[in-house]
Order: sequence, then structure tokens, then C-alpha cells
Amino acid sequence: MGKPYLFKRGSRWYSRIRVPQDLRPFLGEQIVQTLRTENFHLARKKIIRKLEKFAILWDELRIRAQTMDHNQKDTNLRLHFFERLQQLERDSSLDEAVEITLTKAEARALLQEARPDQVRPQYPAAIAPGPAQFVAEVLAHLTRVLHGGQQPPSHVPLTTNPTGAITPQQSDALIGALATTFAPPQAAHSTHQPAQKKRRGPSWPVPGEDNGDPRRWQRLPELLEAYFGCRDLSEKTKVSTAAAIRDFDALVHGRPIGEITPQNLSLYKQTIMARPGRVGRAQAAPATVQKLLNHVRCVLSWATDEEAIITDNPGAKVRPPPQRRKAQVEDAKRRAFSREMQTHLFASPLFTGCISRDRLTTKGEYVYREDTFYFFLCSYLTGARTSELPGSEVFKHGETWCLDLRQTGTKTGAAKRIVPILPALEKTGFVDWALARQKTGELFKGKRVPQTWSRVANYYLEQIGLKDRYHVAYSLRHCFKQMLRTSNLNTELANRIFGHSSNFVGEQYGIEYLSEADAALAVKAIKPPISLEHLYVKK
Repeated sequence: MGKPYLFKRGSRWYSRIRVPQDLRPFLGEQIVQTLRTENFHLARKKIIRKLEKFAILWDELRIRAQTMDHNQKDTNLRLHFFERLQQLERDSSLDEAVEITLTKAEARALLQEARPDQVRPQYPAAIAPGPAQFVAEVLAHLTRVLHGGQQPPSHVPLTTNPTGAITPQQSDALIGALATTFAPPQAAHSTHQPAQKKRRGPSWPVPGEDNGDPRRWQRLPELLEAYFGCRDLSEKTKVSTAAAIRDFDALVHGRPIGEITPQNLSLYKQTIMARPGRVGRAQAAPATVQKLLNHVRCVLSWATDEEAIITDNPGAKVRPPPQRRKAQVEDAKRRAFSREMQTHLFASPLFTGCISRDRLTTKGEYVYREDTFYFFLCSYLTGARTSELPGSEVFKHGETWCLDLRQTGTKTGAAKRIVPILPALEKTGFVDWALARQKTGELFKGKRVPQTWSRVANYYLEQIGLKDRYHVAYSLRHCFKQMLRTSNLNTELANRIFGHSSNFVGEQYGIEYLSEADAALAVKAIKPPISLEHLYVKK
């Protein structure tokens, strides 16, 4: 028998609903949610109702997208989608029967939300004097114990419907659970039937037990300063953590830390998993989801284990998605650009003429010969890594101009090297530009952080249509490796220029870096596979 839209994880059924093509840039390819049941027939009924709700949501999102600012469309549409989905599911759950099994801690927490003056009027079955009296006594006794004559803390209830009162179904289940939990055997009324075995846990979110700490009514952003004071974190981590906490706080509408539930963490996980990736991915990378979710989980763990603000950590059982398997990583190895792709790159506006130094991807009359121009050429004709070019130096090694990477090559022991500057690179004016730049500062100082240069290069490649999962800025280094292979240089010399080590014993003999004779031999042997004459400086 077919099971469209349904699949199983462990013993529970889940829904998998595909997002329409026009909404995938905002929500990803599919929405996966648990149906909270192990019964296939019940799961099939639930998926039918869920499909009806999603059909309504698709139409709403299309209408909303037409009236929304383009710059804020991604974030606003995602937030609106998950808020409306929660609202539709909450409204549909009002008509379903509710079953609750409570521990004493959960019963106390629920009693704070469901006030006695709300519970009693909403309990239509409390007509007989026996059960009604028994329930009233239990509620009054627990109210005195928990609040000592004071009013319960004022906060937004979690379990109320839009009118502000709990539903009759919730009221029935709540009072039955309270009676089962707190009634001693001798005090139980004769008409009260023993509770049957029910499903595990309450059917709506329940916060942890109130331990009396007033900070449990604070929002997560208000606790960040204290959290950072207890942690030795870098500025970059602090910025990332603050951004994740702000997103989570907006998703739960400023809910205090004492009312955050595992369901809130699961919703946040689904939200960030549905975000489009940064470089054209349909969905965010698992590493990104893991980082953002762990930021929130770490703050909650600190509030539970170290500060005792709350008694139960709602993020303890919410796990980030697994990382990609090794086979998938191997399949996504970087590759060199093909000959056609290299020609396309060096015929793009950055090298043939752009509009201005701030608009390098649009064809124009402005001739640009600055950092980004030479960054691509150096990566292509020297094989230097992204992190090695900022801070490098140009010097004359005998009769050959060379690029000195002995200070910036830090990835491996062989990365400290001298790379000869090929005639094709020298004729573009690189040596004159580099010597002038060295007098006033260091090369490529405009973007000193290696990750920034990588982002700049990858963004440009994406804009001209060359970037995909196999071809990125690092592919320029692979191109230089291909030039070394076709140059007929011996393997030891090629590895020394490229910054790789091998197991040959002969590499341990001779001078540590490239000799003058080797540099002269290399510039004659290594040649690019395409012509770069249109980039040469005319004298």
C-alpha cells in the first residue's frame, strides 16, 4: 500500500510535503514535521488535514509576497509561514480530544497557567456535587501551596486559545490529570474512575517547574550579557550567538526563558533548516544549522546547570541534524576550471572593462587594475592559497622575480615557499604594482582576513556563472597544479613550488627553499593553457 507524504522515523510517522516551485527560494524544497503518532491509520487522517492547511498557506504566501519589500521578503515570508502554520494547527487541535498524563512538577506548572477561575467555568462535566467539590478543593489547596495567598505571576499563557480561556477538552483532561496526580487513595471520590494508560507526556507544551528565581520571566536576549560574562568567547562567536538568540526570540514572540519548551527548539530547528543557503543552496548547510541551534542550546544549558534559572533544559533532547557522510564530502571535491571556463573568467568585466571599482560584474569602459584583479591572477598563476596572498612580498631571486610566501604559508611545513612569477603574470604589470604597494603597506591589505577574500572571489565567480559545488575560488589553485603537470618539471621541484610534501628521501637534501636556478627553470617551463595577451600592459 502506498504512503504518499508519509514516512517513518523509529516508531513515529512524519509528514513530508513538497514546497511549490515558486516558494522554494524562501522555504526550501520540502517541509518535514512529526505527526505525533505511531498509528498509520491515524497518521493518514492527519496528513489529509495537514494538506488542506498547506494549500491555504501556499495561497496566502503568494499574495503576501506581491506586497512585500524585496529585501525583506525571505525572512518575513519564512516567519509568516511558520506562525500561520502554528496558528492553523492550534485551531484545528481545539476540536480534537485531549489526553494528559502529568507528573507533579508538570501539574504545578500547568496550574499556574490554567487559573482556577478559568478552569471551573469551562468544566461542563462538574455538575454532580461530588466531583465538582473534589476538583475545587484540589485546585484551592494547590493554589495556596504554590502562591501563598499571592496572585500567580502574570505572563502570557501557553495553552490558551485566542479568547484567553482554556478549551473544554483541555479543561476536562487537565482536571482529570490533576485528580489522578494529587488525590491520595483514601481521599479519592468513589465516582472517580482510575485513569487508563495514556500517551506519554502532555498533548501541549509544558514548561519546567517554577523554582522561584525571578529571572525565569526574562527573555533570552536579556540574559546574554550575564552569559557572555561567564564565558571566554571570541567577538565573532558573541556576534553569532547574539544573532541566533535574536532570531529565536522573534520566532517565539519574546517568550520568557521559563516558558521555552522543546517544541520551540524543534520549530527553530525546522525554520533554519528551511532557509536557503548562502551560495545558491536550496537549504542551509547542516553545519550552519548545527551552529545556530547549538548557540541557543548552550545558553539554555548555562541557565539550567550553572545559574539554576530553570529546572529543566528544554534543549537537552533537541539534536542538530547529522553532518554529511564522508562519501558525500568526497563526491563534492573541488576541481580545476576547464579551458572554456578559464577563458570565460578572464574575458569577464573585471578583466576587460567594468562600470566602476564598485561594480566589477557589469561590463563597462572602466579599466580596473587593483587588488581583486591581481588576486585572481596570482591565485591562477602562482597556486597560492587564499590565506597566503595577504601579506606576501615580491622580490628578485637572482634574475627571476618571485613571490615570497615564507611568512604567510602556515597551513603545512611545505607551505613556506618561494614561487617564481611567470612571464604572463609579470607582463600584466603585477611586479610594478606590487613593488609600489609594498612601499606604502602590504599586498592585498584591503581585505586582510582570508575568509573575506574567499567570499569576494566566490561572489564574483557566482555572478559570472562559474561557481557551483565543484568550482570555487580554490579551483584556481587546481588550475596551477595542472600547469605544473604539463610543464615536465620533476616531481620534487613541482611539489616545492606548489607547497606540497612527498615521501621522497631526496627532498631532505639540498637548500630549504627554491634555488635561483630552479626558479629560472620553472618560469621557462610553466605556461598557462590559455592566452592572457589582452591583459598585458602596453608599453
